[in-house]
Order: sequence, then structure tokens, then C-alpha cells
Amino acid sequence: MKQCPRLLAFVLLLILCTAATAWSVEPVSPAVPSASASAPLGSAKFKPSPDSPLGWRGDGTGRYPGATPPQTWSRRVADSAITNARYQARKPKKTGKPADSLPLELGIIKDWLVLGPFPTDDPQADIEKPFIANEASITPDENDKAGGLTWKLLHATIDTQSTHYTNEGTCQDYNIDFIYLYGQLNNQVAYAHTYIYSPTGGNVQLSIHRAGAAAKIWINGQSAVMSPNDWDHIYKANGLLMKGWNRLLVKLSCAEGTKPEGQNPWVSKWRFSTYLSAPLPAEYATKNIAWMTKLPGFSASAPVVVGSRIFTTCGTSDLLCVNKQDGRILWMTTCTPCDAMSAADKSDADYQQTVAPLAEELEQADRNLVQALNSVNGLHGLPTALQEGTDTLIKNKHELEKKLHDALRKIDRRKYVPLYGNEVSGTNGTPCTDGQHVYVAVGGGMKGPGAYVIAAYDLNGRRIWSFHEALGASEHGNHISPALVDGKLIYAANTTLLALDAQTGAVAWRNKLPQDAQNSCSCMFVPTKIGETSVLLAYPSDILRASDGKILSHLKLDNETFFSGLATPVVENGVLYTDGGVFKKVFHAVQLPEAIDGAMHVAWKLDGAQWRLEKSSGFSIASSIVANGLYYTVDTMGALTAIDPATHEAIYTRRIEMYQRASRQVYGFAASPILGGKNLYFFDNTGCCLLLEPQRDYKEVARNIIENQVASDWQDYKQELFYASPVCDGSAMYLKGSEYLYCIGNTR
Repeated sequence: MKQCPRLLAFVLLLILCTAATAWSVEPVSPAVPSASASAPLGSAKFKPSPDSPLGWRGDGTGRYPGATPPQTWSRRVADSAITNARYQARKPKKTGKPADSLPLELGIIKDWLVLGPFPTDDPQADIEKPFIANEASITPDENDKAGGLTWKLLHATIDTQSTHYTNEGTCQDYNIDFIYLYGQLNNQVAYAHTYIYSPTGGNVQLSIHRAGAAAKIWINGQSAVMSPNDWDHIYKANGLLMKGWNRLLVKLSCAEGTKPEGQNPWVSKWRFSTYLSAPLPAEYATKNIAWMTKLPGFSASAPVVVGSRIFTTCGTSDLLCVNKQDGRILWMTTCTPCDAMSAADKSDADYQQTVAPLAEELEQADRNLVQALNSVNGLHGLPTALQEGTDTLIKNKHELEKKLHDALRKIDRRKYVPLYGNEVSGTNGTPCTDGQHVYVAVGGGMKGPGAYVIAAYDLNGRRIWSFHEALGASEHGNHISPALVDGKLIYAANTTLLALDAQTGAVAWRNKLPQDAQNSCSCMFVPTKIGETSVLLAYPSDILRASDGKILSHLKLDNETFFSGLATPVVENGVLYTDGGVFKKVFHAVQLPEAIDGAMHVAWKLDGAQWRLEKSSGFSIASSIVANGLYYTVDTMGALTAIDPATHEAIYTRRIEMYQRASRQVYGFAASPILGGKNLYFFDNTGCCLLLEPQRDYKEVARNIIENQVASDWQDYKQELFYASPVCDGSAMYLKGSEYLYCIGNTR
């Protein structure tokens, strides 16, 4: 099944929402991939009791009704100038902390007073010209006058950006967007001011992301020096906050206020956003976070829990086994094409001379990395030297993987297409398990040949079988998760839907899709049952029998397909719900047949205007969830819609305002929501979580923050990214970020 996120990738502009011809079932030979008795370092004998298949979103629904995860948790920077800091746009009335100020979460300032516009003949030189009296020392309040104009209140959020394009839009940051305020003007200057309350005072780093001709910044009346050599109009300045209230003033000019950019007719070039960070290394205070496990690479795949163990994939092709009690990595292995090679292939002179030594070196690197990662306790922060040393080991390990793939490519460039080189990750598909074995699919690359390794391991890390083939990849790689269905491991890549025998890895059947699948969302599928027969609901709008891949029915639609989007559809009570895609935002409720010889039909549908928020991306990566009889879906910018399937109407559509940032390269909401016990959990890409009661009225239960400042080449400090769906297990919830696997709550 497809794992929901397609993160940090360009939006799929070439999605074709057209119905396609039926697949042909190809005859296959009963070739069996190679098996191995090798086990990675740290493997211990462990035999859990058999369980039902688990994988993507647990059982595929995202519901954990018997779980009791915490409702509150946090991780925040401690003992810094921004610890427990607050801010507000209006002038403080007292010297103390007012009740109506906002907490400074993740260093993001949203409330400002703005003043402008002021025309200028030279927007670059005139940045030094005061357009208001005593500009450095001004202490404005809402509706105060200055320079003949009035200070106005602005709340910076996704809804106050001038453009909401996913490609090259302005929603990646919480901008003061002067084009939104004043229109498409040229040669202008404007001001923005806010007040920041620091309980202790101290050093901070101020990052300004701006698009304009020139900028000037004052902290408490002192001009901040910005380096013109900083990356792509992201300026950084060290500053000092005083104990109590502080003033921050930004002055920004524009030449051409708007310009065409990328595929969009215009984008604001008169905007800025600000972020405050504590100097690294930072120390953190936590609440209800039991442990954090440092990960060897990024991935959007969710973890799966089997007994006392957690399995997850990372980086290009790594599989990890983690002890859920303390977060210690028990074993780790790297899936490569070597695993599926026969003894004869490995006896080849070129393999022995070039690949075999690298394979041995990679196994040793995995052992060393497990030891290093287990020595890291990141719960309260890491010293700089330890952080840099661990990151270097991870980088070197991945460089070694690349060398191995390059060596294989020299042996046979068509067969051994490198698994690395995709836009995001080779392990975005969530593993699945039958309680005795863990099944993974890694690789995919970007548009083109696209090679994969599909493998089965026992819970102690012994490889049972491995399959390798260059199946091809669509434009932005492959992010499909495998699924276990009646003894077969089902996987989809590009134009191929593949079924492998779960015990042996032998190919049971494969289907070829029409070529237009290359430009869609790959061959997405959803397993379900019709009567007692296991079926696959698959691209473009077909029902297949899981046992042999035979197409049982095909629903022809005019210029539409149920699988035109990026989010995996959900099935509930015999109805398939699909959210539509980037260009065609039609919501479909598709009634499945009661008998296997029947056909599905569209029961009802909503067009985009009936259920999507206008100022938003209008398409989802996060899959939807059905809870308490209601259907919930959230788009990439945080537009939440609740639909009542009984009345065929949207109950409400509103923005979830947290700290998400959304653009061509950053998706604000990618993790699929879950039902943990009685509440819905929605995570944005900063790790902020919103809990809702699943009812007809919008009712928040809690909001939670995980803060983790990560060093970066392009921005010095940034927040860890979160794209994987969380998983509940009893009183604990497991959440994977780009840096750590988190255990929230109690593991016992």
C-alpha cells in the first residue's frame, strides 16, 4: 500500500486524471530470489506470538481505538533567552508578562504591526532613508500614526500570504507579505514591528528570510548587521535580548513587487519572515517523552511494532530493529542488490574484485554505526562534537553505499541501477509484518529505470529472501508501501503491480499498467475484501483478485480516475473514498459490489468548491481517516475538512493553524492522521500535534510541541522535519522524525 507522504519533492504537475485501458497479466517464471542465513550485529533470539498482518497505518485504517497514548507531551529548549518567551504586536501596557501575548513556539513570530507603503525612487539606497521620525526608537501601538500613515495589526499565517501556489508560492514561511497588504506595487518601502518578552534575556540568533531589494533590522534600537553572503536571501544576525520586553523592527523595500517564478504567473518579491533560535548546542526539557533513538538517515516510513520490538526503515535502504522499552537499536541491515544475487553471480571476477570488498566494508560500517547510535542519548540535547561525529559516521556510511551501487552498475548498468539518487529517500514505504517476519521494499530512484530491493527478514535479522529488479520509477520516485494479502506480498512500482510469495519471494504474478501511470501517482492500490475474497482496488479504477491478479471489474470514467491523487484512498463499510488530486479535486464515494462478480459505481461525489478551502493547496498527501462515522481529510497546507458520509456534505472546512510551512519543497501536512483511543492526532511537518475530538463540532483537546534545532548548511538552525505517520501501541505512541525516533508516553 502506498505510504502517504511524498515529501521534499516537487509537486507532480503531470498527474493525468484519465481512465486507462485494462492491465494485461504477464506469465512469469517461478524464479526464486536468493536466501541468506546471515544476521546483522546485535541480533538476539526472539520469538513473538503470531499476529495479524500490520504495516502502513497499522491495519491500514489508522485507527487504534484500544490505545491510551498521552494527550500532552513536549520537548522545548531550556535555559535560553527564548525559553518561555512570548510576543505580541500591540504595545505592552505593563512591564510584566501580559496574559494576551502568544508563546514563542519554535522561534516563529506571527503577530506584527505594519506600516506602509512609502514610495521610493531608489529602493536599495533609500533603505537608509528614514520614512518615519525616530525609526530606530519607535514604540508603536495599533492605530498609532507615523509618517502620515497608521500602524495596522497583521497576523502572519498561511491565509495572509499573497500566493497559495504549491510551486514557488509564499507559504513556505510565515511572511509579512506586503503584496498581500498593499497590492502589486513597485519601488516601495514598508515597516513591521513586534514586541518580544524574554524571562531571562540572553543571546539569540535572528534569521530573516526575505524577498525584496533591501532590508534593515533593529533589535531594541540597535541595527543588526546582516551578511550579504548568506544563502539565497536568508540573513542571520546574532542579537541580545534584554530581560523583559524587547522591540524588533524590520524595514523592507522592493523594486519589482512581483515577478513570474517557475510555473507561476507572479510571486511576491516584497515579503519577509523571522525566526529566533537559541545558540547551539541547545539543552532541552521534556515531558512524557520516554526516549529518543538517533536514526541513521531520513525516511517518511512509519514504524511497525511487533511484541517488544519496533521495525523501521531509514535512508536509502536501511532496516532497523529497536527495543521499544528503551529505544536501543538491536540490529540494523542495509538492503542491497547483492542480497538477491546467486552464488554464481557472486563468483564473477568483477564482483569479487570490486563489489565484495565494499559489501564487507558496508556490513562493518553498519556495526560501527549501531554502536555509535546507541551511545547517543539525545533526550536533552547533544554536545556539538558528539552531534558532528555521529553525523559524519552516517554520511560516510551512505557514501559507502553509493560506492557499492556504482560498482554494481559497472558490472551491468541496466540490471543494477543504483538505489540512491532519488529526490527524497529510498525507504519511504512502511514495512509490513505477519508477526514472524518483516517485509521491506526500498529503492526507486527518480523518474527513469528505478531499481528496487524487496526482502523478508525474521525478527532476529536473518534474511529469508531478497528480490531485486529495475521496475522503473515515476517522476518523483516511488513511495509505495508493501502489503501482505493472503500469503502474498503485494508491491507496486511505476507501471508494475507485483505479487511475491511471502514465504519464498517467488514471483506469483505481475500486472502491467498503461504507460500513463508513469506520469501519475504510480500504481497505487488498496487491499480489501469483497465477501470472502481478498481483492486489490487499484489504479486507475479496477478491482483485482489478490490470489492471481485477475481483473474482476473496471469502472470507466470520463476523464477521471479514483487514484489521481497522492494520498492513498481509504475503504470503510464497503465504500472507497478518494480525495482527488492536484488538478482535479473531486471527492468520490465509490460503492463496492457486494459480490465478487459485481461492479463498483460512484455513489456520490463533491466538487472542489464544496469541500476544499480556496486559499490552500487543495490536494492531500496525508491519507484520510474515518472516525465516529465522520471522514476527515487535511491538505498539504493544513486545510481540514470533515465530511458526513451519511448526508453527503462537508460539515466544516477550516485551517489548522500550527507551524506548518508549505511549498514546492516542503509539505506542511504529510503524516496521515490517526485515531489514538478517543482522539484524532494531526501532525504538521514541524512535529506540532493537534488533538481533536471526532465529533460534528470542531473541538480541540490539546496541542503539543516537539522542538529540535538541527544544524544545517543553508540555514544554521532549523526545526527537525516530521513526515511519518505516528503509531500507537498501548500507552505509548511512536513518532519518527528526520533525526530521531520518539517514544511518547509509557512503554509498559
